[in-house]
Amino acid sequence: MSTSVHEFPAVGLGEAKRCVVLGLEGCALILAQTEVLALESVLDVQRVPRAARNLTGMLQFAGQDCPVYSLNADLNSAPVLPPRHRICVVLNHPRGPFALSCCEVRMVERTALQLHPLPRAFATRSGPLRALVVMDGRLLLGSTGAALLAHIAQPQQAEVIPLDAHVRKVRP
Repeated sequence: MSTSVHEFPAVGLGEAKRCVVLGLEGCALILAQTEVLALESVLDVQRVPRAARNLTGMLQFAGQDCPVYSLNADLNSAPVLPPRHRICVVLNHPRGPFALSCCEVRMVERTALQLHPLPRAFATRSGPLRALVVMDGRLLLGSTGAALLAHIAQPQQAEVIPLDAHVRKVRP
């Protein structure tokens, strides 16, 4: 009897026994270990046409295509694999697995973490963030696979250009 790779129940950070820290350039995400299906090398990532929304590439995982996404320090999608990203973390999702590239991956015990809820002002505009986590005096951004995929699937925001960057003519 074969089991689909995405039938494992998601566990929140508060209920997890172990968590996984995903090092990005300039920040770190933390998820429950049950969110992670596998680790793959970025060398296995196949490039895709630029037309694909927010997609960095594709991996073959468990006999199926697995989309790979990359995030920068601002948690915005990077269309090209960042040079320091060496590992793809394959994450569990009901619609099928997806991968997130990162610089490093580290497993930690839940007891080593201090979880804090997001401030109310950020709760509705948090993007993929679900909690703030402190570990060894370092701030980590708590998330889930579902929250990350929902964030990544959003169309990229238009670039904001400061008004003072352009000369504006005012009529007398």
